Amino acid sequence: MRYMEKEWTEGKTKAPWLNFYGDTEKTLDYPDCTMFERVEQMAKQYPDYIALDFMGKKTTYKRLCHQIEICARALKAIGTRPGDRITICMPNCPQAIIMFYAVNLVGAIGNMIHPLSSEKEIEFYIKESESITAITLDQFYHKFEAIRQNVDLSNVIIASIKDELSQPISRLHAHRGTENQADSERCSGNPLELFYAFGRAIPLEIPCRKESKRSGCHFVQRRNNRRNQRHLSFQSEL
Repeated sequence: MRYMEKEWTEGKTKAPWLNFYGDTEKTLDYPDCTMFERVEQMAKQYPDYIALDFMGKKTTYKRLCHQIEICARALKAIGTRPGDRITICMPNCPQAIIMFYAVNLVGAIGNMIHPLSSEKEIEFYIKESESITAITLDQFYHKFEAIRQNVDLSNVIIASIKDELSQPISRLHAHRGTENQADSERCSGNPLELFYAFGRAIPLEIPCRKESKRSGCHFVQRRNNRRNQRHLSFQSEL
């Protein structure tokens, strides 16, 4: 499939920049499949090739495809349907890639936004895209907490960067977190999760995790009485 070739060659769509292309191809051949299906093809053809190399932790195409399928099942389990808009607010990390393709596998529409966006910008992006679910890292959750009364999100899915770190780095991350755990627990009488913002432990008043064997997720459920929101802490079966 050659994108827009017919429209450009027949003059249906103006593309004045093509006059400067010379012998360069005006378009490329794109496979007639979804983005996930292309990854799936790679997994079948090169299952043991490295797809991701993040901070020393390598993931093969076979494993990546498996993780995507798990996440897609989890998205369906919380009610995601084809055509739904899902905001993904993550940096360059494995979870962002996995969730991007999981959204595509479900048939939903991914709304990719920069994780360093301000609270007002995130609020605008969610409203403009009519997103019903948002996915972010624990260290950026406070931005969503600040605007959750202003947006109509059904679910907020939270991932942790330490889940995708190599073992030595992950242990260091955990050690840094436990140094402030005692002080953090004194800040709140409710069960809490420790979220990490730039290496500092931040206590948030949310209930403890309840595991879901079926989807491989850890659900942190807190319902908002006004909008019946659910906050989900997501971790794939690794």
